[in-house]
Amino acid sequence: MRRVSTLLLEVALLLSAVAALFYLVRMILAPFMRHDWFWGGAVASVAGPVLIAAALRLLGEDPARALLRDGEIPR
Repeated sequence: MRRVSTLLLEVALLLSAVAALFYLVRMILAPFMRHDWFWGGAVASVAGPVLIAAALRLLGEDPARALLRDGEIPR
């Protein structure tokens, strides 16, 4: 279960990073666009990892520990 949740969280973070870069470019080009619909993707790119972390928390797994390979927080 830990490997699946780690993979799920890493994929969500990667997709949100790609989406954030895409929407950063769109926000730079926003003055030349006709509509203000570019904010939805920026919110979605931030909300994606937050929702995955909340789902992991509800499943009983600590999202911070899910990102670590050995499961221990370094001191």
